Amino acid sequence: MLFGATDLLGLLLTPKAEIAAKPGAVTLKPGATFAFSHAMVVGTGDLGTLTTPLWAERKVATGAASGKVLDTDGKPVAGVRISAILEGKPPRAMTQFLSGPDGVFGGALPPGSYRFAGDAPGRVLVADAKASVEAGKAAAVGDVTFSLPGSLAIAVKDGTGNPSPAKVTVVCDGPCAVPQSSLYRDVSFDKKPDNLDSDGDGKPDTAVFDIAFVPPDGKLDLPLPPGNYTVTLSRGPVYSLWPAGAGAVKAGQPVTVAAGATAKLDAVLHKVVDTAGHLCGDFHVHAINSPDAPVPNVDRVLSMAAEGVDVMVSTDHDYVTDFGPAIAAAKAEAVVAAIPGVELTTFDYGHYNGFPMPVKAGDVNGGAPDWGNGEKAGMTPAHIAQALGAPDPARVAQINHPDGGYWKVIELDALTGVTLADPTKFRMPPVVADPKTGDTKLFTNQFTAVEILNGYANDKFLSCIGWWMPLLSTGTRFTATAVSDTHNWTSSQSGGPRSWVRVGAGKDKVQGLDIAGFAKDINAGKVVGSSGPFVVVRATTEGGIGT
Repeated sequence: MLFGATDLLGLLLTPKAEIAAKPGAVTLKPGATFAFSHAMVVGTGDLGTLTTPLWAERKVATGAASGKVLDTDGKPVAGVRISAILEGKPPRAMTQFLSGPDGVFGGALPPGSYRFAGDAPGRVLVADAKASVEAGKAAAVGDVTFSLPGSLAIAVKDGTGNPSPAKVTVVCDGPCAVPQSSLYRDVSFDKKPDNLDSDGDGKPDTAVFDIAFVPPDGKLDLPLPPGNYTVTLSRGPVYSLWPAGAGAVKAGQPVTVAAGATAKLDAVLHKVVDTAGHLCGDFHVHAINSPDAPVPNVDRVLSMAAEGVDVMVSTDHDYVTDFGPAIAAAKAEAVVAAIPGVELTTFDYGHYNGFPMPVKAGDVNGGAPDWGNGEKAGMTPAHIAQALGAPDPARVAQINHPDGGYWKVIELDALTGVTLADPTKFRMPPVVADPKTGDTKLFTNQFTAVEILNGYANDKFLSCIGWWMPLLSTGTRFTATAVSDTHNWTSSQSGGPRSWVRVGAGKDKVQGLDIAGFAKDINAGKVVGSSGPFVVVRATTEGGIGT
């Protein structure tokens, strides 16, 4: 049993014979007991409401500090997260306090010298405050002052004059007025692109300040701190950029945001690539129902619509998500369709997507199959393929990132289909290996698709090709797909890599999507994966792609 471990990974990697002597490991002999307790603290959304009782529970000596957040007109500002930064080398944010309706913030802090500062949406920090905290005493913190708020009102239409979703990329024109700092918020989990060469001189000189998504009604009010920016709008690879020619090398539309004012921007995005007879899909999508993806479902829908994705497949880890309600809430029915699916996430023998999957309302995981198989031996890959719908031609069973997953860990010889890994190390039933080849029979051709281009692992593309092509040469057919595997808002781009599916004339509309037909087209190989270009394959026969 583990309790109080300070180096969890090191402890788990310790040989069994040595683990009992390691801190954090509790070994019980027959009849022995061990008692422990946990303190659970529930906060209000103000981090200080968590750290104050936790310090008390751990008997950490504290004092108190309180101050007020004001704007440059002397009015209180509510809802600002103020970091209590313990001065030193390096400085350390000990906790954060949330300002109330009267602008007041504060709470308990360990003794020390502190600087109080933060960032507020649409505002620039004008003045921070400092105070020394002593145990058992209350310290008065001066006012923390921010500028009046700025904002950018954006209106977007397509080439026909209808409202359009879009992605907005805001780049600082010169140094950003509000630099990204981990002292104020997490800037690493969903890191924005930086070090852009905006003028093409070969020298990085600017950074992306914000990326936002305009909803399908074409309107967005974006808080922006007062300052100078360049703004670019896009809608995936088949629409024009706005302004024309904008991008990472050429700057976008100059915009100046003044304190207490709203700048306005009107943009038009034209569809410039003829994709008739095709729909693009992202077949690997994570949102809030995945433990490693904090993105709300509505936000995920908005990101897909803004990137021009026609069909989004939900593939949360071991959870079947229905994006339908989120699409309705975003009023995105005309621009994006959703297919319920799942990513079966085994611990050590691969990840696998299946779609469409039935959604079971009220089920703890939406009806996702249990690859662990309860108390029995775990599912084999063949059983997983069947649980995901194989051999139904109207359901896709996809192998995910095979180079670091299924094909690699089973020790597959792609030219023969022989596997050498022992299934019992994956908690599967034992098998008798082939006496001549040593085959442990872990390879199955019951899956119908495989990720070849995964946006979360672009560097694996060539190695995935190295598995897939030899399998094709043996007559084994898996449709190659391109997916984003998005987990965040912006750093793993929705629909970055995507799959273009040839659905045929008259079937390329999002509303009323024929889900079964869409899956059949994927399984038939009518797919071109892409991270940008739209490619149409025409053969000398009449069959075309997929035949």
